[in-house]
Amino acid sequence: MKNIFNTLTPQTESNRRQTEHSWVLMLSILCSFIAAHFVSNEALGLNFVLLNLFGITAIIYLRKKFQQVISKSDYLLITSAIIISLFFVIRKSDVLYGLNFLALFIITWVAFSQRYTGSLFDIPMIAWLMTPFRLVRLCVVSTIRSISIGIPPSLRLTDKHKQIRSVILGTLWTLPILLLLGSLLISSDSRFEHFAMNIMSFKLSDIFHTLLSFILYFPLFSALFYAGILGAAHKTSLRKNSPLFLEGIQILTILTLINILFLSYILIQFSYFFGGEQIIFEAGSRTYSSYARRGFWELIFLAMIVLPLLLIAHWLQRNEEKSLQIWFKRAATLMVVCLIIIEASAIHRMYLYVKIYDLTELRFYSSAFMLYMMAGLVTFYFTVLKNKREQFIVALFSQTIAMILSLNLINPDAQISQYNMSHNQHPKIDVNYLKSLSTDAYPSIYKQKKSLAHFSSCTLHRQLKLKLRRVESQTKQWNWSINQAQKTIKLWDQQCKQ
Repeated sequence: MKNIFNTLTPQTESNRRQTEHSWVLMLSILCSFIAAHFVSNEALGLNFVLLNLFGITAIIYLRKKFQQVISKSDYLLITSAIIISLFFVIRKSDVLYGLNFLALFIITWVAFSQRYTGSLFDIPMIAWLMTPFRLVRLCVVSTIRSISIGIPPSLRLTDKHKQIRSVILGTLWTLPILLLLGSLLISSDSRFEHFAMNIMSFKLSDIFHTLLSFILYFPLFSALFYAGILGAAHKTSLRKNSPLFLEGIQILTILTLINILFLSYILIQFSYFFGGEQIIFEAGSRTYSSYARRGFWELIFLAMIVLPLLLIAHWLQRNEEKSLQIWFKRAATLMVVCLIIIEASAIHRMYLYVKIYDLTELRFYSSAFMLYMMAGLVTFYFTVLKNKREQFIVALFSQTIAMILSLNLINPDAQISQYNMSHNQHPKIDVNYLKSLSTDAYPSIYKQKKSLAHFSSCTLHRQLKLKLRRVESQTKQWNWSINQAQKTIKLWDQQCKQ
């Protein structure tokens, strides 16, 4: 659909641009104030969800107002962002919080790439890599536009109004410097601090923190709103005959030698599939424990190195004749299969390790990440090796968001506590580790408390109750996980009083 504004006269175009800047300035100020004042580590629940909903609604309104098409992929990204945001109200695990922020960052990255470069499924890989730099650049440019152009231009003002406008702009640009210098002066003299505190009937530290947060949030929101009304640019095609390339025979030699190395490793790893627990006892628990942790990180780094290597090799041999490209795909496919087998071996060893030493957050998320890496290799095969290179990044991002959603739904802390308590009996259950889990695990611990003796169960109940009080004092927002934990503790209270 052609942008309706392309047919307007220069004067009308100028008015339209002025309207855009005014709307971006107003919405950026409003969202930045809400984020700085109402969203914090203690209030990271409902306020954060409402801020996201407001920002998404504002972007949709701008797109509608300025005749920008909203595609199905846009609505898919919007829905994903809303669902991810809701988990900040449902879960209380710090690990899940971090993964949810990662998912929101990925959604923003995808949305910005789509608006800035073109079709979502036809974006060159170099464009994906350039997106963060373009976003940073737009943060700077949009801030200057919002402040300098968002205020009515001086051409339509009288001399007196021009002076007032200049004073306002000068004050806005000087505000960060004044805040910095003022905080230094207040810190250097107690009398000046007392004078400042008497003038202002509020804590200077609070207002300084709010203003600083506002200054940090404003460029981001301004860039996002400008990206929302930014017309999708035409994708620039990359030259296929770039001077940078590598001969197909050389690439095949590299892949063949790596495959030989991987096949040798796989032959040795077959013992872990058939040796069972005896392998652990023969190696010794302490040695095997160290080996399992070391093996995990090494295999993760292995996949992280080999996957970009395959992407680079695929790009370097793009000018080769068809027969060599076919052999490249065969060698790359064999390498993908080898990596999947190696990751499967690591997962199997982790399973044996967990069977002896119980399940922890690190072991749970490590196993999940290994499965994620295996899925990434499969994605590489069905996109890059099937001549759909441009779809690899968006497919990988979709896979990442799907994994994070799945982790939120299955509730890892509840799964960990259930596994450890159902596979052990008192006194083998590590009660101290159960206490370290988030409130997401409380209902699951309560259901499995029959595995503990009555005295130990009530002792654990008192400890979890004290931890819940600390969490409640640190959280200012309603949270579903905390609410369920409160109900669980009340039920537990009645049984421990008997």
